[in-house]
Amino acid sequence: MTPPIYTAADFGMVTVETDNLPYSITGYAEATCGGAFPYVPPTGYMIKSCTAAGLGTHGGCNYCLMSRVTCVPIDPPIAPAPVTTRNLTPFFIIGAGILAYGIYRYSKSK
Repeated sequence: MTPPIYTAADFGMVTVETDNLPYSITGYAEATCGGAFPYVPPTGYMIKSCTAAGLGTHGGCNYCLMSRVTCVPIDPPIAPAPVTTRNLTPFFIIGAGILAYGIYRYSKSK
């Protein structure tokens, strides 16, 4: 399953440290790692790690509790397989065969 498409702004982080969406995002949010004001990621994502980051740090308001949060998709997206020459080998073999046959037919026509 593919996770929903979100932008960094949809995660409600004050400061984004790394944005590798849709695979992961890390940043600082005005929230706690649990308790009274927990950070809640968007639907389809979960918290991989959460660390308290102090009071009013990393762009948060002066009296806000801050947390460094990393979110990852619940169901990671499947990356497409890279195209390599191994995948194209049968086409090269067939092409070489057709070329050889053409050369053979041309040489017999004279």
